Amino acid sequence: MSRILFCWELGGGYGHISGFLPIAIELRKRGHEVIFAIRELTHAENILGKYGFRYLQTPIWQAKLKAATPAVNYAEILFSEGWLSQTGLGAQVKAWRELIGLLDPDLLIIDHGPTVLLATRDRMIPRAMIGSGFFCPPRVSPLPSIRPEAKPTREHLLAAERKAMTIANAVLGTLRLPMLQEFADIFAVDETFLSTFPELDHYPERALPKYYGPVISLDEGESFAWPHGNTPKIFAYIKPGHGDFESIIEALRGMPVRVVMHAPGLSEQMAEKYQSANVRVHRNPLSMAQATQECDVGICHAGMGTVSALLLAGRPILLLPTHQEQTLVARCVVALGCGILVSPQAKYGIPQYRKTIKRLLDPHL
Repeated sequence: MSRILFCWELGGGYGHISGFLPIAIELRKRGHEVIFAIRELTHAENILGKYGFRYLQTPIWQAKLKAATPAVNYAEILFSEGWLSQTGLGAQVKAWRELIGLLDPDLLIIDHGPTVLLATRDRMIPRAMIGSGFFCPPRVSPLPSIRPEAKPTREHLLAAERKAMTIANAVLGTLRLPMLQEFADIFAVDETFLSTFPELDHYPERALPKYYGPVISLDEGESFAWPHGNTPKIFAYIKPGHGDFESIIEALRGMPVRVVMHAPGLSEQMAEKYQSANVRVHRNPLSMAQATQECDVGICHAGMGTVSALLLAGRPILLLPTHQEQTLVARCVVALGCGILVSPQAKYGIPQYRKTIKRLLDPHL
């Protein structure tokens, strides 16, 4: 039996752990022990606890710094995660090494974990990366831009890498770990499992990739009932923090549709407030198998798991990305002709949302 440590450091939402859950269950069936080191504990008990998996909080950087301009590549994302401070990054690297030493795993499965990748540069333990293309960038220099609309220069991209690499190498040198020759060297692992489709890859310029396809926990989540009637069904997964959350609900309440919505983090009182004859709001995760098979249209933030499940079911999608990773996925869906993107920078009111949803229900409008 081997002990496998799943490491999740950056990002948010259910997808980072629920996407690995079916694999973890299968590994355990084959006699292996799987332990989760995860960034967010909010939903850990609901997702992992019910299966009896052990889980711990990962070392994370909490002194958030707001960037003057949006990050244009993966290296710049790390600027606000402690990679501009030798002492800060060094502390995270040491904490990861201590955690791994205490657990003594035989294999590391790393999901969006640049610091754990740095901390294990001595490669004493086999390492694999798993996840969507966004946090498994191609090993090139400079790393590709994540904001093609900004048209950053090659020198800008290289300068960002040099800045992050200077701090990283200072930390590595102190710990006598192998230095980085190029920033992309941090992604030198034993295997990379790209759990996405080529059509949804954040880095379409990737050379000779091997895609394994998304891992979707369709059977997780609660079953639910649709509002009564025979009007079209809309499944929505929208976080209450979205700027147009109330506008979207008001648009849906005023349309001849039946809506089931998952709004994570919403209080019980607020969930009750938004209920109506044709809109049902749920605080807990819902069954994606039921939602995708029964709905006519999906509304989501363009997370890889939700988008993949809706596309595989043949459902058109209203895409409401809240950050650049989701925006890149949303653009891919639009390019496929399978959805409509509402830019997070745009200000839309109720009439526009109603019109957009009507277009998805009837493309001939």
